[in-house]
Amino acid sequence: GRRGGHRSGHKVDRPEGGFRAALNLSEDQQAETRALRQQGRAAIEALRSSGEATREQVKALHEQLREAFKEILTDDQRAQLEEIKAERLAAREIRQAQRQAKKQEAREERAAALGLSDDQRAQLEALREQHRAEMEELRGSEDVTREDIRALRASHREAARAILTEEQLALAAELRAERKAESNHRGHKRHRGPKPADGDDRAGGDSGEESIIIDGDAARTTPATAVQSA
Repeated sequence: GRRGGHRSGHKVDRPEGGFRAALNLSEDQQAETRALRQQGRAAIEALRSSGEATREQVKALHEQLREAFKEILTDDQRAQLEEIKAERLAAREIRQAQRQAKKQEAREERAAALGLSDDQRAQLEALREQHRAEMEELRGSEDVTREDIRALRASHREAARAILTEEQLALAAELRAERKAESNHRGHKRHRGPKPADGDDRAGGDSGEESIIIDGDAARTTPATAVQSA
Protein backbone atom coordinates (compact mmCIF):
# COMPACT_ATOMS: atom_id res chain seq x y z
CA GLY A 1 0.00 0.00 0.00
CA ARG A 2 0.97 3.64 0.03
CA ARG A 3 3.56 4.79 2.52
CA GLY A 4 3.48 7.82 4.72
CA GLY A 5 -0.31 8.18 4.65
CA HIS A 6 -0.57 9.95 8.01
CA ARG A 7 1.97 12.73 7.82
CA SER A 8 -0.39 15.19 9.45
CA GLY A 9 -1.15 13.14 12.53
CA HIS A 10 -2.47 9.60 12.67
CA LYS A 11 -4.29 9.27 9.37
CA VAL A 12 -4.90 5.89 7.87
CA ASP A 13 -3.69 4.84 4.43
CA ARG A 14 -6.20 3.91 1.79
CA PRO A 15 -5.58 0.17 1.65
CA GLU A 16 -5.42 0.16 -2.13
CA GLY A 17 -2.70 2.82 -1.97
CA GLY A 18 -3.99 4.67 -5.04
CA PHE A 19 -3.78 1.53 -7.23
CA ARG A 20 -7.50 0.91 -7.62
CA ALA A 21 -7.74 2.10 -11.22
CA ALA A 22 -4.58 0.26 -12.27
CA LEU A 23 -5.79 -2.97 -10.67
CA ASN A 24 -9.24 -2.69 -12.28
CA LEU A 25 -11.07 -3.68 -9.11
CA SER A 26 -14.55 -5.09 -9.50
CA GLU A 27 -17.52 -3.42 -7.83
CA ASP A 28 -17.47 -6.05 -5.07
CA GLN A 29 -13.76 -5.51 -4.51
CA GLN A 30 -14.26 -1.76 -4.37
CA ALA A 31 -17.00 -2.21 -1.78
CA GLU A 32 -14.77 -4.48 0.32
CA THR A 33 -11.95 -1.96 0.02
CA ARG A 34 -14.17 0.88 1.21
CA ALA A 35 -15.29 -1.21 4.18
CA LEU A 36 -11.65 -2.02 4.98
CA ARG A 37 -10.75 1.64 4.84
CA GLN A 38 -13.57 2.51 7.22
CA GLN A 39 -12.44 -0.24 9.56
CA GLY A 40 -8.90 1.12 9.51
CA ARG A 41 -10.13 4.65 10.13
CA ALA A 42 -12.11 3.47 13.15
CA ALA A 43 -9.08 1.63 14.49
CA ILE A 44 -6.84 4.66 14.16
CA GLU A 45 -9.46 6.85 15.84
CA ALA A 46 -9.54 4.41 18.73
CA LEU A 47 -5.77 4.71 19.06
CA ARG A 48 -5.98 8.48 19.00
CA SER A 49 -8.72 8.53 21.61
CA SER A 50 -6.65 6.38 23.93
CA GLY A 51 -3.87 8.98 23.82
CA GLU A 52 -1.34 6.16 23.75
CA ALA A 53 -0.80 5.64 20.02
CA THR A 54 2.79 4.61 19.38
CA ARG A 55 4.79 4.45 16.17
CA GLU A 56 4.86 0.67 16.41
CA GLN A 57 1.08 0.42 16.83
CA VAL A 58 0.43 2.65 13.84
CA LYS A 59 2.95 0.72 11.76
CA ALA A 60 1.33 -2.58 12.73
CA LEU A 61 -2.12 -1.28 11.85
CA HIS A 62 -1.02 -0.18 8.39
CA GLU A 63 0.61 -3.55 7.80
CA GLN A 64 -2.62 -5.29 8.79
CA LEU A 65 -4.57 -3.12 6.36
CA ARG A 66 -2.15 -3.86 3.53
CA GLU A 67 -2.35 -7.60 4.15
CA ALA A 68 -6.15 -7.47 4.40
CA PHE A 69 -6.31 -5.61 1.10
CA LYS A 70 -4.18 -8.24 -0.60
CA GLU A 71 -6.72 -10.85 0.47
CA ILE A 72 -9.36 -8.97 -1.52
CA LEU A 73 -7.30 -9.25 -4.71
CA THR A 74 -6.99 -12.09 -7.15
CA ASP A 75 -3.62 -13.75 -7.69
CA ASP A 76 -3.12 -11.78 -10.90
CA GLN A 77 -3.98 -8.51 -9.18
CA ARG A 78 -1.58 -9.25 -6.34
CA ALA A 79 1.19 -9.88 -8.83
CA GLN A 80 0.31 -6.68 -10.65
CA LEU A 81 0.30 -4.76 -7.37
CA GLU A 82 3.82 -5.95 -6.57
CA GLU A 83 5.00 -4.91 -10.02
CA ILE A 84 3.52 -1.43 -9.61
CA LYS A 85 5.09 -1.05 -6.17
CA ALA A 86 8.47 -2.16 -7.51
CA GLU A 87 8.24 0.34 -10.37
CA ARG A 88 7.34 3.16 -8.00
CA LEU A 89 10.14 2.23 -5.63
CA ALA A 90 12.66 2.24 -8.46
CA ALA A 91 11.42 5.62 -9.67
CA ARG A 92 11.61 7.02 -6.15
CA GLU A 93 15.17 5.78 -5.71
CA ILE A 94 16.18 7.44 -8.96
CA ARG A 95 14.65 10.73 -7.85
CA GLN A 96 16.39 10.48 -4.49
CA ALA A 97 19.73 9.82 -6.16
CA GLN A 98 19.22 12.82 -8.43
CA ARG A 99 18.36 15.05 -5.49
CA GLN A 100 21.37 13.86 -3.55
CA ALA A 101 23.63 14.55 -6.53
CA LYS A 102 22.27 18.08 -6.80
CA LYS A 103 22.72 18.64 -3.07
CA GLN A 104 26.29 17.40 -3.21
CA GLU A 105 27.04 19.68 -6.16
CA ALA A 106 25.52 22.63 -4.29
CA ARG A 107 27.56 21.83 -1.18
CA GLU A 108 30.75 21.70 -3.23
CA GLU A 109 29.98 25.06 -4.80
CA ARG A 110 29.26 26.66 -1.44
CA ALA A 111 32.29 25.10 0.18
CA ALA A 112 34.45 26.48 -2.64
CA ALA A 113 32.84 29.92 -2.26
CA LEU A 114 33.79 29.92 1.43
CA GLY A 115 37.27 28.60 0.77
CA LEU A 116 36.89 25.64 3.11
CA SER A 117 40.04 23.67 3.79
CA ASP A 118 40.15 19.91 3.37
CA ASP A 119 40.15 19.56 7.15
CA GLN A 120 37.06 21.76 7.49
CA ARG A 121 35.26 19.80 4.81
CA ALA A 122 36.05 16.54 6.60
CA GLN A 123 34.85 17.94 9.93
CA LEU A 124 31.60 19.22 8.44
CA GLU A 125 30.96 15.93 6.68
CA ALA A 126 31.48 14.03 9.94
CA LEU A 127 29.18 16.48 11.72
CA ARG A 128 26.53 16.03 9.04
CA GLU A 129 26.63 12.24 9.43
CA GLN A 130 26.48 12.54 13.21
CA HIS A 131 23.49 14.86 13.00
CA ARG A 132 21.69 12.54 10.58
CA ALA A 133 22.23 9.58 12.92
CA GLU A 134 21.05 11.54 15.95
CA MET A 135 17.95 12.73 14.08
CA GLU A 136 17.12 9.18 13.01
CA GLU A 137 17.41 8.06 16.62
CA LEU A 138 15.13 10.91 17.66
CA ARG A 139 12.64 9.91 14.98
CA GLY A 140 12.42 6.47 16.56
CA SER A 141 11.41 7.94 19.91
CA GLU A 142 7.74 7.66 20.82
CA ASP A 143 7.67 10.96 22.72
CA VAL A 144 9.69 13.24 20.43
CA THR A 145 8.68 16.89 20.68
CA ARG A 146 9.25 19.98 18.58
CA GLU A 147 11.51 21.29 21.33
CA ASP A 148 13.68 18.17 21.11
CA ILE A 149 14.11 18.69 17.37
CA ARG A 150 14.87 22.39 17.75
CA ALA A 151 17.44 21.65 20.45
CA LEU A 152 19.21 19.10 18.26
CA ARG A 153 19.26 21.47 15.29
CA ALA A 154 20.56 24.31 17.47
CA SER A 155 23.33 22.08 18.77
CA HIS A 156 24.20 21.12 15.21
CA ARG A 157 24.33 24.74 14.08
CA GLU A 158 26.63 25.74 16.92
CA ALA A 159 28.98 22.84 16.22
CA ALA A 160 29.15 23.81 12.55
CA ARG A 161 29.75 27.47 13.37
CA ALA A 162 32.70 26.46 15.54
CA ILE A 163 34.36 24.87 12.51
CA LEU A 164 34.25 28.05 10.42
CA THR A 165 36.46 31.11 10.78
CA GLU A 166 34.99 34.54 11.50
CA GLU A 167 35.59 35.56 7.89
CA GLN A 168 33.83 32.44 6.61
CA LEU A 169 30.88 33.03 8.94
CA ALA A 170 30.52 36.58 7.64
CA LEU A 171 30.69 35.41 4.02
CA ALA A 172 28.24 32.62 4.79
CA ALA A 173 25.82 35.17 6.21
CA GLU A 174 26.02 37.16 2.97
CA LEU A 175 25.42 34.07 0.84
CA ARG A 176 22.53 33.02 3.07
CA ALA A 177 20.93 36.44 2.70
CA GLU A 178 21.25 36.20 -1.08
CA ARG A 179 19.68 32.74 -1.07
CA LYS A 180 16.83 33.94 1.12
CA ALA A 181 16.18 36.88 -1.19
CA GLU A 182 16.10 34.60 -4.21
CA SER A 183 13.74 32.21 -2.43
CA ASN A 184 11.40 35.06 -1.47
CA HIS A 185 11.46 36.31 -5.06
CA ARG A 186 10.46 32.90 -6.37
CA GLY A 187 7.73 32.70 -3.75
CA HIS A 188 6.27 36.05 -4.81
CA LYS A 189 6.25 34.93 -8.43
CA ARG A 190 4.37 31.72 -7.61
CA HIS A 191 1.85 33.34 -5.24
CA ARG A 192 0.91 29.93 -3.98
CA GLY A 193 2.06 27.05 -1.84
CA PRO A 194 2.03 26.54 1.92
CA LYS A 195 4.00 28.75 4.23
CA PRO A 196 7.16 27.00 5.47
CA ALA A 197 6.83 25.49 8.91
CA ASP A 198 8.46 27.29 11.79
CA GLY A 199 12.19 26.64 11.59
CA ASP A 200 12.03 24.92 8.23
CA ASP A 201 15.42 25.23 6.52
CA ARG A 202 14.05 24.38 3.10
CA ALA A 203 12.74 27.88 2.46
CA GLY A 204 16.07 29.55 3.14
CA GLY A 205 14.95 30.68 6.57
CA ASP A 206 17.17 31.90 9.39
CA SER A 207 18.66 28.51 10.07
CA GLY A 208 22.25 29.58 10.73
CA GLU A 209 25.06 30.58 8.41
CA GLU A 210 26.47 27.08 8.22
CA SER A 211 23.24 25.73 6.69
CA ILE A 212 24.55 26.72 3.27
CA ILE A 213 27.17 24.01 3.72
CA ILE A 214 25.27 21.35 5.59
CA ASP A 215 22.01 20.13 4.16
CA GLY A 216 19.03 19.66 6.46
CA ASP A 217 17.72 16.30 5.30
CA ALA A 218 17.42 14.78 8.74
CA ALA A 219 16.31 18.06 10.29
CA ARG A 220 13.03 18.05 8.43
CA THR A 221 11.33 15.83 10.98
CA THR A 222 8.51 17.38 12.97
CA PRO A 223 6.39 15.84 15.72
CA ALA A 224 3.64 15.34 13.14
CA THR A 225 5.92 13.28 10.93
CA ALA A 226 7.76 11.46 13.66
CA VAL A 227 5.11 8.76 13.71
CA GLN A 228 5.10 7.21 10.23
CA SER A 229 3.77 4.11 8.59
CA ALA A 230 6.07 1.53 7.07
